Amino acid sequence: MREILFRAYDKGRKEYLSDGHLFITINKDNRPNKSEVCLDVISNADKHKDRFTIEQYTGLTDKKGNKIFEGDIVKVFLKDGVETGYIRYRDAGCRFQFIGEYSIGYNIDNTTDFEIVGNIHDNSELLEESHK
Repeated sequence: MREILFRAYDKGRKEYLSDGHLFITINKDNRPNKSEVCLDVISNADKHKDRFTIEQYTGLTDKKGNKIFEGDIVKVFLKDGVETGYIRYRDAGCRFQFIGEYSIGYNIDNTTDFEIVGNIHDNSELLEESHK
């Protein structure tokens, strides 16, 4: 069973929230005092959608041991070369896809060799450069 983790990108601040600034809950009465933002994902899932992007951990790591999340821009090392793209959530079966210029919808797993080079919020130019 894979580890279930999330991270949140704050579009207003243009940065990922660090530990202690975000608490994702299904019971807002159980919110820790130190959390700056509490996302009550069950009773009001859309309340914060314009400000925050919640990204799920894929359960995989890149070749340097970094955890790969949705929204990460990665280089994938394929048999016939290297391609740059991003990771997105596919469906409720907790599957994730690599979306590149040539590999649209490539399902990722632990046999794929990745290197995280950025994320879609701060480094979108990496995708543009790779698709020229």
